[in-house]
Parts: sequence; C-alpha cells; structure tokens
Amino acid sequence: MEGLDTAADQRRRQRLVRDALADCADERVRNAMARLPRHCFCLPGSRAAAYDDHAMPIGFEQTISQPSLIAAMLSFLSIKPGMTVLDIGSGSGYVSALIALLLEDEGRVLALERISGLQAQAKESCAECLEEVAHERITWQLADASLGAPEKGPFDAIHVACVFPELPDELIEQLKPGGKLIIPVGHDRHQELFGITKSENSEFEKEKLMNVLFVPLRSGTA
Repeated sequence: MEGLDTAADQRRRQRLVRDALADCADERVRNAMARLPRHCFCLPGSRAAAYDDHAMPIGFEQTISQPSLIAAMLSFLSIKPGMTVLDIGSGSGYVSALIALLLEDEGRVLALERISGLQAQAKESCAECLEEVAHERITWQLADASLGAPEKGPFDAIHVACVFPELPDELIEQLKPGGKLIIPVGHDRHQELFGITKSENSEFEKEKLMNVLFVPLRSGTA
C-alpha cells in the first residue's frame, strides 16, 4: 500500500527505539520493533503519536501497550526461532507480529482474541505490514482465552496482555519444561507483572518485574 510506511514514520520509529528502548538488552527485540510499523496497528489519525512511549487506544475499549513495556515482556520470554508461542489477548496483532518476526524462518505463534472485530483488524494489519512468510507463522483463533489453549500446547513461551485476578495454574501447565510465561496479575489499579520460568522437573520460579496497568480478563467471545 502506497504510503504505508513513510520515511517520516521510519525516523519516528528509530527515535523510539533509540530513546524509549535504550534499556532493552535484547537486540533482536529492538530490531523487530525498529522494523514493524506500529502506526498500522493503531487507530487511523494517530500516526505520529504511535511512536510515543505510551499506550494507545485501538477501539473496542482495548489498548495497545506502550513500546517499552512490550519490549520488556518480549525480552523476558527470550523468543528464538523454532519456538511455539501463545499470545493471549492478541488485540491489535502488534505483539503477535513482533513474535512472528522474532521466530524468523521457523516456529509459530497462536494468537487468541475474544473480540471478533478486533481480530479482523489485526489480521488486516498483519497482512499489510508483515512479509508473507512471517504472516503465515501466525494462527488466529477467536476464543475465550482465560484457560489458554491446552489442546494446542505445550508452548515454549506464553505472552498475556490482560490482567488475571491470580496466577493461573492452567497456563503454567501449558508451558514446556524450560518455558516462560509473562503475565499481569491483580485487579483494578493494583497490578503486578510476573515472569514465570518452568523448570525441567515442572516446578516454576516466579519473579515480580514491575507494577503495570492492563485491561481486565473477560470471559466468552464478542
């Protein structure tokens, strides 16, 4: 599409990576975020603001998280080529697209979303912004994501973009040994981001990373 990603967009994106992602130690995550046009996943008319380091509305009372937070979450997951990744609450499709880029030439990401209209937008954005080989690594599923996708697992990594009231055992069980889960836990404005690493003997280590503010988990589809 003509004008999809202009030189001005690319300059804004490079400044974002240089300034807001300076503390991100994962070079592969920074490179993926430098490649992917974030404005394509935001609402029309928000092109310039898409490269500020803050959350953006995407319609349906949902948001796309701020870039520095996304970078921190993906860095924790340490996504490598060949992995199988679950993205819960895929929303705009931006994080699913970043994961597809991090998978490089192999692997897959299962993107779960409960809002059909939002998922349709995400599919369109990814089809426009991702090269076909990366786009094909994303499997879209309209589903109540509260229990994950046990029938499609186990997963090397699970990314969660909605706050759970408590840490769900069901998602930890869907991790492969050595797998990682990143998830916000809490309620209202008292939310904490946890990184979970599952050991080879199926025990897990829990690490509190930061305070956050995510949209709440909702059941069912819409």
